[in-house]
Amino acid sequence: MVNNNVKRKDSRAGKSLSPARRTELKAQRKVKLGGLSPTAFGLKRDLKLLEWIRNWGYTSKAILQKLAETTRHGTSARLVKRGWIEETPTPTGLPIQSYLTLTALGLHESEQRAEKLHHYPFLQSQKVRHNKIRHDLVAQKFTLDALLKGVIIRYETELMTQEKSLPGTKQPDCTFIIQNPSAGLDGAPSTITYAVEVELSRKWDRDFDDFRIKIIRAIQAGKYSSFHLVTDIKAIKKAYEEGMLAGTKIPLWEISSKVNKWVQTGKYATVPDWIGKGPDDPLTRFRCYLIESK
Repeated sequence: MVNNNVKRKDSRAGKSLSPARRTELKAQRKVKLGGLSPTAFGLKRDLKLLEWIRNWGYTSKAILQKLAETTRHGTSARLVKRGWIEETPTPTGLPIQSYLTLTALGLHESEQRAEKLHHYPFLQSQKVRHNKIRHDLVAQKFTLDALLKGVIIRYETELMTQEKSLPGTKQPDCTFIIQNPSAGLDGAPSTITYAVEVELSRKWDRDFDDFRIKIIRAIQAGKYSSFHLVTDIKAIKKAYEEGMLAGTKIPLWEISSKVNKWVQTGKYATVPDWIGKGPDDPLTRFRCYLIESK
């Protein structure tokens, strides 16, 4: 019987690199270091990882490794060993086995080189709300993918802005800042701001209607040029795309003094034409994205 579990020896093992290959690898490493020494490059990379955790509050091992742009494992373990981050197990092992937060030493290291400071609430890692981990990691994954692809030039999280939403408007989970392709034309700004909202459970009735109206008001207020909803459920994507089509009627609600609960008034708001005609409209100002949450 043939044993398929026998490891095959790498044909390259034990062979020395050719001078041409050595030169090639040396040139690749020089480009990657960007003129920095290996020590300076490593510190710059680690500070980028600390900044990500400071901006989001906490993160996962997988996201941190992807941000480091390395295939080597142990990225988070190295920062734990240095005393810069803390790894905390989740009670059920779901949606991830553990999450990463900054220690006081890691926060200090990150803030020393930061241009702008904001409150960091998770020095006690137990303050992380476990029922929000899946939601927050989806937001982080979507943002990181956009950053690495060069779609956005920077982002802002709720922790970074610490702003209250305008009355009757939707405060998004994250905002994306992109380069405006029309910058300089007719006074167009240099950047455009997108609102990003993660929705992993369907809203119904008044909550759904109120959500849609607040999105429209947020865009109307001029703070965001468009609203982008991210979900991992096809049915949610479809429902929200249909619910935000131009011309769609949105029921209005009020508290009934008779029954002391929210009831429909019989009046409606209408999704304005400037929102757009759905996912096939390149100028739509409300767009949904379906991503994998794992």
